[in-house]
Amino acid sequence: MCSLYDISSEKQIERYKSMREDIHIHASHQVIREQLRNIQNNTQWLSKHFQKYRTEGNFLFFDLELSGHKTKIVLELDQSDPFSITYKKPTKAMNEAIILSITWAIHVESTNDTHLTVELFYQPLNGFLGNLRELVVLRGTRTQALRDSLWNLKQLIETLSDK
Repeated sequence: MCSLYDISSEKQIERYKSMREDIHIHASHQVIREQLRNIQNNTQWLSKHFQKYRTEGNFLFFDLELSGHKTKIVLELDQSDPFSITYKKPTKAMNEAIILSITWAIHVESTNDTHLTVELFYQPLNGFLGNLRELVVLRGTRTQALRDSLWNLKQLIETLSDK
């Protein structure tokens, strides 16, 4: 999972927050990993909050729409770990990252049972009004976007596994 440290400069990044959600899926870890790696098909299960989703190679582009707040996001697929898939801010990204990374960690429980954890590492809005919006609206909407995506992914994979 993501650290609260910027690896390139080894400074603590206190302005970033993380949130984590998880779900149990009745399928093998290979099936789940393959679905997460197939980034062109993510629109089949991502929450409605992920708008204008498109891919170019290993890059994802989308608008994250959270209760009247829309942010353009660019993430790059990192699949170097066999038990996680991470979408992270490209190192050469021009603008400040609102989302630093989304990591999907795959925890094998048995041959056909897997626990999936998603962690979002993000920068909340700043200032008095930004903090208030984060507390009252945006954090809850982010959480629901992750939960909806997990539930949709679970339903898609278990339906495909039943066939």
